[in-house]
Amino acid sequence: MPGHRTSDDQRLVEFALRWAPIVALNDNFPDFDEYILPEFGLHPKVYYRRLLTLLLTPPSPRLDPSDRQHIIALCQHKLDATPPTICS
Repeated sequence: MPGHRTSDDQRLVEFALRWAPIVALNDNFPDFDEYILPEFGLHPKVYYRRLLTLLLTPPSPRLDPSDRQHIIALCQHKLDATPPTICS
């Protein structure tokens, strides 16, 4: 159902918010990918895609505008930096 948010969605955002202060201070986008699979059971690319969708699809979670921009930039960076999957 569009616009419906789950507790899992909230956890995705909260996890990113834990890293937002570090992301805001570091232009190199720190790598916390190793924590994503154990925390959520998701491949990092899936996590970033889902998080980006949450932040860009109304009703999006209420966030400080600066945190939102940093997390969106992180997601976009991570998704752009991931090598494409080759299908056979």
